[in-house]
Amino acid sequence: MDFEMETPLIELERAAKATFAEYHGCTLPELFTNFEDEYRAARESVAIFDTNWHAIIELSGPDRLRYLNAIVSNDVKNLKEGDGRLALLLNPQGRILAE
Repeated sequence: MDFEMETPLIELERAAKATFAEYHGCTLPELFTNFEDEYRAARESVAIFDTNWHAIIELSGPDRLRYLNAIVSNDVKNLKEGDGRLALLLNPQGRILAE
């Protein structure tokens, strides 16, 4: 399925005159000015990154914890309902597929 996702910040980023690129189906800002100026600003002040493309996955069923624990890099067995944890999605060989 081909689709392109836009994050909730897209209008603010457009208003700030960002140039955009597609990253794994999501439109994200590539540059606002130029690399050198943005790097300097990040080193001397602050940088904000739009990470709204991260996935939120909800699983159900009796084997959900065992299954999820088998396919991600972090221990999720002790998470309480409604809690979350950043993890890497792994293939059966343990190689990283996604963050």
